[in-house]
Amino acid sequence: MLGAAWLFRANNDVPDSQSAFVVRLALLGSLWLGLLILAEALLARRRPWPWRRSLPDTSTRRCIEDGIVLGVPALPAIVLAALLDRGSAVVGLGALPLLAAIGVWALRLAPGRILGVVGPFSWTAGLVVAACALRPAAALLALPLAPLLIRLAARVDRAQVVTGWEPLHHDAAGDSMNEVSR
Repeated sequence: MLGAAWLFRANNDVPDSQSAFVVRLALLGSLWLGLLILAEALLARRRPWPWRRSLPDTSTRRCIEDGIVLGVPALPAIVLAALLDRGSAVVGLGALPLLAAIGVWALRLAPGRILGVVGPFSWTAGLVVAACALRPAAALLALPLAPLLIRLAARVDRAQVVTGWEPLHHDAAGDSMNEVSR
C-alpha cells in the first residue's frame, strides 16, 4: 500500500495535505491488514485451549507480550512511511499500540468463533484507521486507549476456563483424528 502511495505522490501534482492523507491512509491500511494477518496466524499457531493460564504469569503480562509480538513487525512500515511523510509516520506510531491491543483483544475473543480474529478486529480496527486517517489528532486519543484495551483483553483471558477445550483453528479435512472422519 505504501508503494501505491509513493506512486500517487510521484505521478500526481497534488497539494501537500492530500499527499499526506494518502500516505496516512496507506500506512494505517497497511498496519490494519498486517496486524490482522499476524493475529490470525498467531491464532492458528497457538494451542486451541488456554493452557498458558496454568503457567506462572499474569494475564496482563501475556496480553502485553502478545501486543509486542503483533506490534514489532509493523515498525518497518512506519519507517518506510517516514520516508514519504514524517507526519503520517507519527500518526502511525500513535495508532500502532491501540491497533496491536485490538489484535490482542480479538485473539482472546476468537476461540469458538467462526471468523476467528477477523470479525472483532476488522470493525474495531477499521474505526481506528478511519478516525486516524481523517483526523490525525485522533492518534493522540488512541495512545491512552491502548492500556485500557489491554486490561479488557486480560479480563477476557481470565474468564477463559483453563480446562476448556476448543477445536483446532484449521480445516479438518483430511485429519484422521477429526470426529467427522471416524
